[in-house]
Amino acid sequence: SAGDDRTLQILAEQADGTAQTASLDITFGALVNDAPSIVGDDDTTAVAKTVVEDDENSVENPISNVTGTLVGSDPDEDSPTLTFGISGETASGDSVSKVGTYGTLTVTPSSGAYTYVPNMTAIKPLDTGDDPVDSFSLTVSDGSASGSGTLNFTIDSETDTEPFLSATSATGAASLSWTVPT
Repeated sequence: SAGDDRTLQILAEQADGTAQTASLDITFGALVNDAPSIVGDDDTTAVAKTVVEDDENSVENPISNVTGTLVGSDPDEDSPTLTFGISGETASGDSVSKVGTYGTLTVTPSSGAYTYVPNMTAIKPLDTGDDPVDSFSLTVSDGSASGSGTLNFTIDSETDTEPFLSATSATGAASLSWTVPT
């Protein structure tokens, strides 16, 4: 076990047939299990993605879901399998998820596959240039040690078009019309 002393004995015979014994003590240091980490952008443990509001006039779902796969690195390669998660996650079937400020992140722990589903109710009030970041703390484990990383979604928002309202009046009658963006 780690930290135990071991003795190695070497028996050598001289040319005249006499035996000589020499001993060498070897101490094995404690083995260290290095934690895995998320492989991020530019040699970091942070992954950055941008969520773009494609159609500011749409009241339905102008933003597509963002998908990808997390990648982990285990420096001592002591486990062939890494497991991914989200800090504060909720488990459901074979996935885990967490609701953020502007969307929900779902991760499949066994593969690192993820989907970010934008929350249009939270995003629609944003104006051009607001561009907030929805940030999630990630975990990665090799079965005995755990590491961490971050997945950030920048919301590239657009100011929504205001409904157009016009009115005309005449003596004794009035007319009102409006156009609502679709």
